[in-house]
Amino acid sequence: IKPHLTPDQVAAFDSCFGATAAVWGVTPGVRGGNRRKWEKLHAGDIALLYRNRRLFSQGRIALTLHSPKLARELWSVTEDGVTWEHVYFLDELQEIDIPVTRFNKALDYEPTNIVQGFNVYEGTKADALLALLEVTEVEPEIDVSPADSSALQLRLSELPDLDVPLVSTARKEAGIFREHLFGQKKSCECQVCGRVLPANLLVAAHIKPRASCSDAERRNLKIVMSACKLGCDELFEKSYIYVVAGGAIVLNDNLTSLTPDLRAFASQLSGKMCRAFDSSTAGYFKWHQEHPRRYLRKLA
Repeated sequence: IKPHLTPDQVAAFDSCFGATAAVWGVTPGVRGGNRRKWEKLHAGDIALLYRNRRLFSQGRIALTLHSPKLARELWSVTEDGVTWEHVYFLDELQEIDIPVTRFNKALDYEPTNIVQGFNVYEGTKADALLALLEVTEVEPEIDVSPADSSALQLRLSELPDLDVPLVSTARKEAGIFREHLFGQKKSCECQVCGRVLPANLLVAAHIKPRASCSDAERRNLKIVMSACKLGCDELFEKSYIYVVAGGAIVLNDNLTSLTPDLRAFASQLSGKMCRAFDSSTAGYFKWHQEHPRRYLRKLA
């Protein structure tokens, strides 16, 4: 990659990635249509990949750059002599499984609509997609250029509005899951770390991500486990730990974002037995293990 970038582009790339990067690109498109869409991309935006009537992968935009030279090296050119020169790099890659029928329903498209081409969704359609993906946190746009405190203060002062609209998805089954796991108890056990904690510090955590669950799976009480807000819920959801066959908790050593402190914290769980594991949940834990998030961004 680097030999085909300008010095400024190399600096931007180095600020984001180490030895590994995930990269995609689009051609300029008819009358520059793709280019204008690509120009709307910002670091932190969510990217979705689609094939065979399913959304199969999700990631975050980490960096965009224009480089016909890089595109020709990576992908050559089309029969018309154009290349995928409008490049974007992805981080936090995760396999998902969302059929086009749910995508079409979320965006109020006809059931027979076929997803094709390169599209950028904004406004209400973007909100609908965030709800479909069950994204509750909004990632800030990432500026890879260095900035001193005075420049940051200026940017902060110039913000027109400090409130960012968040998407809220009402999970109709959430109350049922909490009653199943906790009932009227004041305290309960975290099924990951085994600690007994106040019930308000525990969540009904999906073992297989809800966005990738079928309707039948969403209606299965076994799809959730109790996980504490003291770390277990986030560690499991973000793939820092997973549960292998037999129920043992394993630290995911393949993550570039595993800092020494995080490793030390998560290692306390390694080797423990997950109390939610049994024959009826084994398939969900296997799905979680086989579809981890992949963090490629280089740590500061």
